[in-house]
Amino acid sequence: MAARRTEIVLEHTRTGEGPPLVLLHGIGGRRAMWDPIVPLLAPHREVITIDLPGFGASPLPEGQDLRAVGIARTVADFCASIGLERPHYGGNSLGGWLSLEIAKAGRAASVTGIAPAGLWRTRVPRYTKWQVVSLYDLPKLFGPLMDPVTRITPLRLAMTANVMGKPWRTPRSVLLEDSRAMLASEAFKLTMASASGQRFADGHDIDVPITIAFGTRDVILGPGCRYRGELPEHTRWLTPRGWGHMPMYDDPKGVAAVLLDGSSVSALAA
Repeated sequence: MAARRTEIVLEHTRTGEGPPLVLLHGIGGRRAMWDPIVPLLAPHREVITIDLPGFGASPLPEGQDLRAVGIARTVADFCASIGLERPHYGGNSLGGWLSLEIAKAGRAASVTGIAPAGLWRTRVPRYTKWQVVSLYDLPKLFGPLMDPVTRITPLRLAMTANVMGKPWRTPRSVLLEDSRAMLASEAFKLTMASASGQRFADGHDIDVPITIAFGTRDVILGPGCRYRGELPEHTRWLTPRGWGHMPMYDDPKGVAAVLLDGSSVSALAA
């Protein structure tokens, strides 16, 4: 008797009208990271924000492959199960890497990567790994002191300056909620371990529009994480001024504009 296939359910939010655009967060994140952008997209796109497996409110499925290719397959399968066979994808950091894997599998109408991970030549640089791990370790170290510490503006800005290009624009409440969600995520450490030695590769034959944007203030994914050799020649490369690694609060209008343009039918010809 064939084994029964377990249905994958990922927590998500759908809003707006127009061509479907799926937004994927980075490692340790949650779908709420897109909140500043969604109202700007919703008049033009049906926006679907998803909590990745083991992050946010989504459970970690038993036996989930936490390599980028495995998470990408789970996301694409889930999207198909809710009627999204080949939507546009926008992703930040890990979410950008997943979006590229989905496009490589022929299951995306376009990809817009906001500081996508995975574009290193061989292995993730040590400075990148150290900074990402510190995002988890600092809240864990401070514990209940996170609340009073983040009330001190210079300390709060220093804690987030490697993530946001303009950290003063991110509300303190969002920082605290993001930190709690990261510490509560089932998949953070497992996903970090699974990414070791992995990278995005063999994307030359992707035939849908691809836009890649690395901000001028992104210090987590520096020059060593922006290798162009595995992507097709038609890929558009942008360097938005003032954007950090997670620019949703740095420049909501700018991020929304890049996502809308990247998921437009004219993106490939631009």
